[in-house]
Amino acid sequence: MPPRIPLRPAGPGPVGLIALALAILAAGLVLEGRPVDASVSPGATMSEVPSRPLPSPETMLRDMIGRD
Repeated sequence: MPPRIPLRPAGPGPVGLIALALAILAAGLVLEGRPVDASVSPGATMSEVPSRPLPSPETMLRDMIGRD
């Protein structure tokens, strides 16, 4: 005798997906405008970042010759 097929498929279904979408939307509205700091250390400003000019495309091509 073959195994019985359940009447309800697995998964949240359309109502569950709508509830999940509404929960995500509500969380976004609650947290909107609050600063989130995910950094480990304080970020450097543009004036603190050392700037050096990028090499020209010709220089980069010359450096890549022979690197196989």
